Amino acid sequence: MLTSKKLELRRSEIRQELATLAANDNPSEDETRRMDELDKEYRTAEQRYRAAIIAEDEERREAGAELETRSEQEWNELASNFEVRQVVQALADEVVLQSVPTLSDGERLSMGVGGALVGALSAEYDT
Repeated sequence: MLTSKKLELRRSEIRQELATLAANDNPSEDETRRMDELDKEYRTAEQRYRAAIIAEDEERREAGAELETRSEQEWNELASNFEVRQVVQALADEVVLQSVPTLSDGERLSMGVGGALVGALSAEYDT
């Protein structure tokens, strides 16, 4: 867990305890002393939290850049493997899409645009 997250959780616990102690109209000497201790601990935790956020900022930026790059690479791989003819053929066969052989770049170019896709699909059914 990140240091900043640990400090954030501790600050929350301190606030809860302070709220409980502050609700008492006539705090005892021990309760007053405890509030002072918690107040000091909270201020120290606040300073450490801000320092941790600054220190972790660079790590977050690096991790974010890596995630963006990884996500983009995964999308590009997925898009490069997508074939419209797989969808059309699956709909025609009423089957769930599975691994279907893909056309080579040369086959794609020779098909052209328009009805050529249907012709290519019907050629597969002729066999």
